[in-house]
Amino acid sequence: MKPVLVFNSVNWSEAYDSTDPLWSVGDWFRNGWNGNERPLDIRHVKDEDYPNLDGYSGLI
Repeated sequence: MKPVLVFNSVNWSEAYDSTDPLWSVGDWFRNGWNGNERPLDIRHVKDEDYPNLDGYSGLI
């Protein structure tokens, strides 16, 4: 049995700084995990009213 990590998107308040590196955590997941040849499935999720973590959730 392989371990599974589910990384859910998080809603930020309007005061959240979109230039913060965490804003691109979706790209970090894609680049960091794929670069190490680990199985990775990025599911694109967008909230209607609030920005989330670059619109990504990761299911590994």
